[in-house]
Amino acid sequence: MTGTRGAGFIHTPEYLVMKEARERITIELSDFSLDYFRDQSARLRVPYQRIIRNLLDEYVARMKATGV
Repeated sequence: MTGTRGAGFIHTPEYLVMKEARERITIELSDFSLDYFRDQSARLRVPYQRIIRNLLDEYVARMKATGV
């Protein structure tokens, strides 16, 4: 993934709303994190799950690229 970067190392929430193939899972998040993603999803008018999914995809891509 490439696109507009925010916070120095990761994409902005606007970029994280892209759609890709996926599989459904269950995950528990802290209220702190979930509140942030819900606020961003309301602002961007997209499901917060999409932002979280794309954030995780970006993290994995970066780790694989560095051989971690």
